Amino acid sequence: MKKLLILVFAFLLCSPTSQATLIDNLDGTITDTNTDLMWLQDTRYAMTSGYDHDGNMDWYEAMEWAETLSFGGFNNWRLPSMDVNGDMVIVDGSSVSATELLDNEYAYMYYFNGITPFIPDVFTNFAPSGLRNYWSSTLSTTDLDNAHHFLFVNGGQSEMDKEYGGGYLWAVRDINSVPEPTIITLFCIGIVGLAGAEVRRRRKKKAVVKS
Repeated sequence: MKKLLILVFAFLLCSPTSQATLIDNLDGTITDTNTDLMWLQDTRYAMTSGYDHDGNMDWYEAMEWAETLSFGGFNNWRLPSMDVNGDMVIVDGSSVSATELLDNEYAYMYYFNGITPFIPDVFTNFAPSGLRNYWSSTLSTTDLDNAHHFLFVNGGQSEMDKEYGGGYLWAVRDINSVPEPTIITLFCIGIVGLAGAEVRRRRKKKAVVKS
């Protein structure tokens, strides 16, 4: 039984939930275990999927695309939020704590996870240089005709007219803190397999003793 527990513990250590913050799900999505968010790996999927010729739309089109998106077996995709304690300006990302960035999902990805268009090993297909502004779902608190967007070229953020067709789209979805179904399935299979092996070992040992 001790051996079984050791093997189970080793299995847990090797499971995806115990690894680095960003996990490649190998299905076109990336999970951030710190924020319980799942992101599309392709940051311009609206274009590569053929939904839009260049993936650059106004805010209303962007919201409709995200809310009707079905990908990876999920349909609860949305545009990221950019709320940071009511303050949209981050002058120095390094001076902002991870906790403060949690509600600004773009800023968390950029400042805390270090994801930029110049580090393409995790996410792919960032917008062209100079045009890397991505729409959020967060409306301006001073002008409801505007919505916030994030600039991945330099980590800046500002407001933009919702009818201006100058923003790209990157979808995200909320996940539960419990392991995803695939992880649970693998875990259960591992436990059953280990338990079966232990039972067979004990039976074999008893048979040898009797003989």
